[in-house]
Amino acid sequence: MPKNRTTKSNVFKRAFLVLIFCVFFLVFSFSLWRVYQKKYQQNEVNQEIQKLQREIEKLEGENKDLGELLSYLETMDFKEKR
Repeated sequence: MPKNRTTKSNVFKRAFLVLIFCVFFLVFSFSLWRVYQKKYQQNEVNQEIQKLQREIEKLEGENKDLGELLSYLETMDFKEKR
């Protein structure tokens, strides 16, 4: 009978260890998933920032061109040609 108790005790210990391992594995996996999600979101935000910066540069260039055109339209040379 004592051998049977030892066997049952070992089975329960192993089952408990497997359960603990599974819990730690799930917690670790969930943590990794959250880190991946944050990195992915951060990457998307950075891409959007870069896109908006390119658009700003384009609009600033167009604004400069329009400013130069406006300056030319206000000159006497242009007014005389009209």
